[in-house]
Amino acid sequence: MDEYVVFKKFYEIEQKYNLIYLKINDVYIWQYLRVDIVHQIVGISNNSFVKTNKFQILKKIFSIFKNSLFYNPFFLSSKKELFFLNPRKKFYKGGYIDHILYDFYKNKDVNIIDVDENYRTSYKRYDVITLMMGLYRKFEKVDFSTEEIEKIKQIQKVIYENFNIEIDFFILFEKYIKTFKAFYKVYYRLFKKLKPGNLT
Repeated sequence: MDEYVVFKKFYEIEQKYNLIYLKINDVYIWQYLRVDIVHQIVGISNNSFVKTNKFQILKKIFSIFKNSLFYNPFFLSSKKELFFLNPRKKFYKGGYIDHILYDFYKNKDVNIIDVDENYRTSYKRYDVITLMMGLYRKFEKVDFSTEEIEKIKQIQKVIYENFNIEIDFFILFEKYIKTFKAFYKVYYRLFKKLKPGNLT
């Protein structure tokens, strides 16, 4: 099926069944997952072109623990503004900047958290947030109500009938609801600690 046709039909299904406002376990799960779902339908995988070996995995683990110790955002002091930088940066005056937010944070005494390995070692990193999320997620539980089970079954049926693909939405929703709730707890702790007046 042509991608344009898939996207058009997918949008029509969202509208017909009001999926954008689908709430499961108090999480608007479709808003969180819709891009991943449509990618599964058209056969796009985020990991399709990523090949890793044991050395790369060990290097990544070391980087996570290093950044969690030395670039931990929980060690920041409270300031009025907190910025999360875009990972897609542009080269500017000998360094890489978030070209969208740069004018807002340049030459200002603000807290900055970067979501990737970057060229500005003074910035705190995102790694510990991901690490804490993974730990919290192990203790999260998801119980679907009878009404939620019926909704999920309906979605599976509609997706299969329209795209001839079987997606286990029970497993998918459970995984991402746990992830969402775990991230919520981490960010709650972070914002409670830093008390930013403005968050960007």
